[in-house]
Amino acid sequence: MESSLGWVYFSRRAFKRAEALLAESGQGVLDEMGFLAVHSAYANRFFPGTSVLHTRLRYVLFIPWIYEDLSILGVERGQLARELEKREMLLTGRLEAGTVKGDSWGIIGVDNYQRKKPAAQPASQIYWGALGHWRVLRAQIGGQPPSRTMLHRSWRPRERRAPLDDDKTPLSEEAFPFTQLPPRPPHWENASSPLDFRILSKERQFLRNHLLSVTRRDGQPSFLSRLVERGPVVQPGLSLYDDSVLAAADRDDREALERARRAAALAAVGRGVYAALVEQVRENDGDTPTPRRHRENLSKVLARHGPEGSSLDVEAMREDADFPEDILEVLRELRRWVVQAPNRPEELATLFEKVEYLRKKDRARLSRTLMGRARRSEWDPESHPGAEPLHYRWHIVRNLLSDLGQD
Repeated sequence: MESSLGWVYFSRRAFKRAEALLAESGQGVLDEMGFLAVHSAYANRFFPGTSVLHTRLRYVLFIPWIYEDLSILGVERGQLARELEKREMLLTGRLEAGTVKGDSWGIIGVDNYQRKKPAAQPASQIYWGALGHWRVLRAQIGGQPPSRTMLHRSWRPRERRAPLDDDKTPLSEEAFPFTQLPPRPPHWENASSPLDFRILSKERQFLRNHLLSVTRRDGQPSFLSRLVERGPVVQPGLSLYDDSVLAAADRDDREALERARRAAALAAVGRGVYAALVEQVRENDGDTPTPRRHRENLSKVLARHGPEGSSLDVEAMREDADFPEDILEVLRELRRWVVQAPNRPEELATLFEKVEYLRKKDRARLSRTLMGRARRSEWDPESHPGAEPLHYRWHIVRNLLSDLGQD
């Protein structure tokens, strides 16, 4: 028998992408049926520019300050990505040094930093959408801010002798992609000095002004901006649907929030049905012993979320945001099932199998193909997350608002 040894080359970008996907799976980001399309559409309507990967608000300033440093230093286009990576790793170390020992929550890339590796998804990438939506990043001709890739391709540093004011801010804004920034914090230029997430007075006013300008697609102030305007700081544990939170919404957002609440509940039911169906088909395969965890839990999911989900007006969701037609079909059928036949999840098997296969092809678990059977045998019912409603990034927004309100 002959043996051979082969080498496969993976680019650094491919490794980073794979690492990011593994990180996502570790956080329970699963979307077999497309419910995250509902999550994203409503989250983007209520909280434009936010991301589920956001942690602390001050990154919205850290990132442009770093780019400003690189511009002042005259870093050229070909060196920008490498120097940015170095600066972001340095920022991670400074933030780790500035936090209470053992409490590194919110520091992006801290685990990789301890292994002397750059973050799989750096802060500049994670917060880029916020910088554009919140108008910290200047719009180009046509009214749209540049993507991170576009900015890097068109990068031009300022001349090294560009005049600075007393806060070390360039007096000329020509060609610089970010708006006029607040003063850097004390000791910013000292690379060994610790940093933290406390927002200083001028920074708070800057961020508040930019958040107040965030609009939804009809040009009206977004729910995010109304929350900022209303204050006070949103307390930990406060629900998105608490009266004190809803008080900031106008009539349109209040009605959309009610539909979003019902859609979140119906999505929880859909996730529960999906897991129960995979369990059942896996047991029918006869290849691997299969527990009844998700099938037994489905009745609890239905009792908890079914009544609210069954009252969703799916067609009215079109007034709130743009949703893919296939997910609206799933929601319509799921709502009908909750009302008419909640004790027979097998009635949804054909629809769920079709939708999952269209989304995942050979990675689909409900597919009755050999590949589907293989995916089911690899599936671990015990580690598959329980069915929960969509959260629309509210816990993220709550943290950002809390940072904005800190003294």
